[in-house]
Amino acid sequence: MDIAVIKMNYNVALTLKRRGLVLKEKEIYEPHLWQEYDIELFFSYLDEEREIVDHEVFFELIKSK
Repeated sequence: MDIAVIKMNYNVALTLKRRGLVLKEKEIYEPHLWQEYDIELFFSYLDEEREIVDHEVFFELIKSK
């Protein structure tokens, strides 16, 4: 799960979540992200178990900063 979050691999993270793996706190992941993205949105989509996700949405808030 850690590598899926760090590499922003939503589909793998969703599969792992459905198999019982649990996310750590976002503060643990943030210093290790391969690229800055909206990790809170990533987590909220995982909580909702969204099937289809446009990965560009994870960068929209970051670009506007």
